[in-house]
Formats: sequence, C-alpha cells, structure tokens
Amino acid sequence: HLQAQLTEVGVEEGHRAETLQAHIASLEKQLMHVSTTVEEANSTLQAAGEEHKGKMAVLYLQLSEKDEAARTLGEQLHAALADAERLQGVLETRAEELRVVEEKVRAVDVLRLAAEERAAGAEG
Repeated sequence: HLQAQLTEVGVEEGHRAETLQAHIASLEKQLMHVSTTVEEANSTLQAAGEEHKGKMAVLYLQLSEKDEAARTLGEQLHAALADAERLQGVLETRAEELRVVEEKVRAVDVLRLAAEERAAGAEG
C-alpha cells in the first residue's frame, strides 16, 4: 500500500515538474518576446533620436541663414537710411540755393522794371 502511495506521489510530482517546466518554457518565450520588443523599441527610439537630431540640425542651419539674412537686411536698411539723410541734406541745400537764386532774379526784375520806368520817363 505504501508503495502505491509513493508511486502516486511520484506521478503527481512528475506532473507538477512537467507543468512547472512548461510554465518555465512559456515564461522564457514571453521573456524573449519582451526582449525583442524592447530591442525594437530601442532601435525605433534611436532612429527617431537620429532623425530628430537631423531635423534640429536643419532647423538650426535655416535659423542661422535667416539670422544672417536679417542681419544683412538690417545693414542694408541702415545704409539706405544714411543715404536718405544725406539726400535730405542735399535737397535742403539745393532748396536754399534755389531761394537765393529766386531772390536774385526778383532783385534783377525789380532793377529791370526800374530801369524801364526811368527810360520811359526820360523818353516822355
């Protein structure tokens, strides 16, 4: 009877061992799957990081170019303003010269009219 009980316990333990081994094999498969998933995720993340770095480099380059363009435009604007101020000065000088010339022309007209009146008076 004891032998039968020992045999039964042995069979049960054998079943438990097989079940445990099957469970361990299942867990190993799951672990492999998780490892693969983690590796793929790492790879994807790394690729995304590289892509992000590339995009950031392009954006930085574009920003640098735009900054340089803005600086160049600023310099051109500054030069144009300086030219405009210089032109304003030239125009003001020309306007003053024109006023002087107009005054001289008026003075000459006044003298001419006076001379004509004297001539007319001398004739008459």
